[in-house]
Amino acid sequence: MSFKASIAALFHKIVNYFVSGKAQEDFEQVSILAVQVAPFIDMAAKMAAGFLPQPMGALTLAAIKGIEAKYPRLFDGSLNTEEERKVFLLGVATELVKKQFPTVNTSVARAALQLAYIGEEKGAEVVA
Repeated sequence: MSFKASIAALFHKIVNYFVSGKAQEDFEQVSILAVQVAPFIDMAAKMAAGFLPQPMGALTLAAIKGIEAKYPRLFDGSLNTEEERKVFLLGVATELVKKQFPTVNTSVARAALQLAYIGEEKGAEVVA
């Protein structure tokens, strides 16, 4: 496939995402989920600090340990910058959300976490 054809195919997928209504569905799911995922940001930060959080709902101790195994660099002290830590914390929080809400895809989980983080950072009150 040529470069031009690849670009055209990419734009076609993007247009279909919005035209099909899937973008609206994802937006609505992110909006609803953002209210529910704020605790997972704190849980990921506690895990990175070496504290084992209390399991909640679908989050069993085994699931939490599995996440630690998946992101060992976050826990071994080898991350050097704040940006590296944020990326890894987003990954861990995403895994926690996906364990709790198994039907949620990665993109929606990350978007909901980022929206919840922005709300917390700006001092917005999250209301269920």
